Amino acid sequence: MQYPRFQLRSKKGGDAHGTENSLRLLTARLRACGLAYAGRMLLGGLLGLAAFAGCEKPRPDGSWSSQRLTDALNHPKVGVRERAAQLLGEREEKEAVWPLVRTLGDREWTVRHNAVRSLGQIGDRRAAVPLIRSLKDNHWWVRVGATQALAQLKDRSVMIALIAALRDENESVRAGAARSLGLLGDRRAIGPLRIALKDDMSRVRTSAVEALERMAAQ
Repeated sequence: MQYPRFQLRSKKGGDAHGTENSLRLLTARLRACGLAYAGRMLLGGLLGLAAFAGCEKPRPDGSWSSQRLTDALNHPKVGVRERAAQLLGEREEKEAVWPLVRTLGDREWTVRHNAVRSLGQIGDRRAAVPLIRSLKDNHWWVRVGATQALAQLKDRSVMIALIAALRDENESVRAGAARSLGLLGDRRAIGPLRIALKDDMSRVRTSAVEALERMAAQ
């Protein structure tokens, strides 16, 4: 007999194959006691009930419409929100700018990071001020993403915020700010970048050198 197969999810979002295995073990024990039919009914019934109850949450993919992806930014599952934010950026969906801006306030840093990256990919300058605010995010990886996204906007009005990010406590953020200043190419950033050449961390100094060289070649 073919049992229906469902992929159960744990509260943390991982595959709960152990749950299905436990049910199958129980079925085997019932079979050993001469209750094979009852075991099959129990297994099929519990797995079917789990799927009906929503233990299986569809993961956003390329087949989803932009509106469905936008709605998924408010989904209770972190993984769904992460993937939705990522796909909207890959599509460069202009209509998703403000929903993604609201997502910058998500409680999970991974979702915020994907929203920041997607806003950079879309490249709409309306996102400049919200992305500047993300340079103050409490997670350093979101701040790194914000430095990159601001450069992608190709808006020199963000230069002051990126110069300030050269003083961030995290070296990756400082290095990201230096790279982005080089991409923007505003010569007003030369002085701050020269100061960054004296940074304690080599990766920041390297990024500052590369930024200055890029600007000199323009």
